[in-house]
Amino acid sequence: MVSTPTVDNLYGRDELLSDVLETVRGRRCPLTLLNGDAGVGRTAVLTELGARLNAEGVRVLELRVGEQDGAMPYGALYRLLSDAEELAPVERHRSVSPLALAAKLSSASDPAAPLIADRLAAAVCSAARRLLPLVVLVDDAHRLDEATVALLRPLVYRMVGSSFSMVLSTRSDAALPAGIALDGLWEAGFARSVQVRPLTRSESRQLIARTVRGKPAAEVVDQLHEASRGRPAALVAGIAAYRAAGALSIVDRHAYLAPPGGRPALHKWDTLLAPVRGAGEAAWAVARAMSVLAPLGASAPRLIEQVVDLDADEIRSALELLCRRRVLIRAGGGWRFHLPMTADALESGLGPYERRSYSAVAVAELWAGSVHTDDPLYLPNRLVDAGSLVDPKQAGEELLAFGGHALFHDSRNAVRWLQAAAECIGDPDSRAMALLAHAAASLVDERIAEAAENGRMLLERHAAELHPDLLQACALAYLVALAGIGEHAELRRIAEADSPMPGGRAQQLVTKAFALGWLNRWVEGRRLLEDHRDEWIDGPSTLADQANVYRTGVAVMQGETGDLFRFLADPGLWANVESRDLSIEKTRHEVNLLLALGELNAATDLLDRHGLREDQLPYTDQFMVEHSRGNWSRALDNARRSMSTPVHAVRPIGWALLHVGAAQVHTDGGKLSRARQVIESGKLGPFGYLFEHAESKVLRALGEHQAADERLRAGLRAADQSEFAFGTEIMWAELAHRAHRRGDHEQAHEALTRLEKLAGQLGTGRAELALLGARAKLHGDAAAADEAVELARDRGQPYEMATVFSELAKAGFHTSKLLLESYELADGLNALLLRSRLRRAMREHNVSVPSRATTTSENERLLAVLVTEGLTNRQLATVFGATEKSVEGRLTRMFARIGYRSRVELAAAMLTGEYTG
Repeated sequence: MVSTPTVDNLYGRDELLSDVLETVRGRRCPLTLLNGDAGVGRTAVLTELGARLNAEGVRVLELRVGEQDGAMPYGALYRLLSDAEELAPVERHRSVSPLALAAKLSSASDPAAPLIADRLAAAVCSAARRLLPLVVLVDDAHRLDEATVALLRPLVYRMVGSSFSMVLSTRSDAALPAGIALDGLWEAGFARSVQVRPLTRSESRQLIARTVRGKPAAEVVDQLHEASRGRPAALVAGIAAYRAAGALSIVDRHAYLAPPGGRPALHKWDTLLAPVRGAGEAAWAVARAMSVLAPLGASAPRLIEQVVDLDADEIRSALELLCRRRVLIRAGGGWRFHLPMTADALESGLGPYERRSYSAVAVAELWAGSVHTDDPLYLPNRLVDAGSLVDPKQAGEELLAFGGHALFHDSRNAVRWLQAAAECIGDPDSRAMALLAHAAASLVDERIAEAAENGRMLLERHAAELHPDLLQACALAYLVALAGIGEHAELRRIAEADSPMPGGRAQQLVTKAFALGWLNRWVEGRRLLEDHRDEWIDGPSTLADQANVYRTGVAVMQGETGDLFRFLADPGLWANVESRDLSIEKTRHEVNLLLALGELNAATDLLDRHGLREDQLPYTDQFMVEHSRGNWSRALDNARRSMSTPVHAVRPIGWALLHVGAAQVHTDGGKLSRARQVIESGKLGPFGYLFEHAESKVLRALGEHQAADERLRAGLRAADQSEFAFGTEIMWAELAHRAHRRGDHEQAHEALTRLEKLAGQLGTGRAELALLGARAKLHGDAAAADEAVELARDRGQPYEMATVFSELAKAGFHTSKLLLESYELADGLNALLLRSRLRRAMREHNVSVPSRATTTSENERLLAVLVTEGLTNRQLATVFGATEKSVEGRLTRMFARIGYRSRVELAAAMLTGEYTG
């Protein structure tokens, strides 16, 4: 019987299914051939056809033809007729049943002869008429024997006009047996061929989204769609293998590629390898060798002779067979795999010795110059796999060079190459350099555990072989890795031991300070450096700069920007001004702090002065840039990529602001449950008070103002206890405003006083803006309001402008003008909930809301978002400022219009992007 498919295999098949069903129902054309490559979904289509026809009351006979069925006349027909007789036993007066007749005729000298075929077809038609309406579904019909195929023509002619149809699936590379003429059927319109095409990229994206329950990033779709060539079976196999290998990361309902923990085990998927296995042992062996050697072009057969126990003729025959079966394709004098995923499946299934021996042959030929490949990754990958079967000295030198070159632009491969280089190299100095480069590549590629292990090995075994600057770099990289994997016990030992790490006293002080920081004892580390300034200030320039990086960062955390702005004003204050690499890192540090303080223009100016691109910043900082500019879609993409890595302890400021910012975007977009999920996943670092503020915004969106106020106050108390003031300027301004509205003038005055002091310490535009807005709202200061509007325009950050303008408008300053401008700014942000709240404010202040059609559309989109977030009808009513009865009416109308029957269906459609409102 035809196997039951998953619904995912039917993506993109609606039009095809409707077409075939129309043909079957029309009775004019009894025979339909479904043609398609292996894995394209022919079986899934047949099964769905059967299910739909059964639902219409049509009797369906299903048959999947096996390899053995073609070995004898009427092999598959016996099984089909047996099923038919079970449904409608032959009357007793009949002397010979079709099943018995088939058994008798199968022994004829030529069972496919026209007279014999016509006689058996008559008997089969007679049996079929007792089952009408009847549809016969035959999967893999290309395996049918000649005698059975010979029945098709006379059978079709006899059944034209009746409620009988046959739908046969055939593989494109394996047509029905030769010599069987169906030409007359095509010309008469009694038979037709329908192509089951591969999925489009869009259809592949939908299938991936449904399978992983998250929207896939473009590179996920590109890689899996290209590797599978749009074949659903291969695509599903690839998704499963990637997930099993840890190569897919699902963050905030989005899927990204992640550094793989191992090779995807595609060799377990027989659907991918069935065409190869079915080609015989020789072809199987050749295909496995070609998974490694195919990139070497026309030389591949000669190399296969060296590793497979087959002669040249046998290899050539196997290659021709693999081409006929559409496993391989001739290309440019050589071969390539029809499905790249088939090559991956074959290679991942190689045994250790096979992989090494095939790779060693390839390396030897490449070194000798007798073969060539255009793939720049081929040689280093083969060097890794060849291992000790090639010269280790030469292999180690080349892998070190390949890895060093790829360190920053292809860290994923660099990690693998440098690890292999370290294993090959015997010279201690060169081995130390390979290990150091590998640790750096591991950090870049977020392989934190590997970086920690290499760092430990370097410090324990190779410290004496490293230059002091490299030793310090290694020590800090080791601490970064320990923080990333949460090795707090080791960090504590380093922070509290008298001789924590190799190196002199100054090195140990700086190392201890960083260890304290990554234990969330940042202020303690700053005090350590301040108390022992004389011991490191005149030390090596690199060491002094690292100390100042730490000091300026923690000072900003505490709300003090003096040191940062001094270094920005006079770059000569840095001790080492000659090293390009160190200059880049210091610039990235300063940019990070400026972005965290809300100084977007100063940050981008600094990048321009140093010739750095924004994509050279960490994802956390790229998020802040895009968020400040109002490019929230790109900002969230950067946020999710960063969230998939364990960096919260390593980049505490960026990590906190990324999560808080992402939660704010979700909140203003109406995705309140997702906002809370982001808050929960991000509040592990030292800035928990910022997440109290983020949670208060979610509560306020749900109308829980008292609980929101308490969260806000709790956050400020936590900030005081931690000795941090960073980011509290907005919180103090909000507290002053809320207290003033409640009539708690004492608390409002205290909050304003704290804000005035903090704004003076920070000296940033964001702090000044918060202070001006607070003064305007608390004291009715029109001049402060006008100054705030002007400052916000100068800063040019859309969300900041929208919130400042709307708050001032609601306080009575230029109400109509500023509310309308806020509303327009929020439109560019796609902030559905913020726009809805602004519409309510506009109605309350008698400001006309533009475009009734836009309002209706946005309200429906917001309703759909809130429903999928799990809000109750009461909560929906609170958000919309409506009654529960009104909300029920809106829901009924929305579901009727969009065609989804339940909240679950709607949530699934929004998850995969099928419904966007």
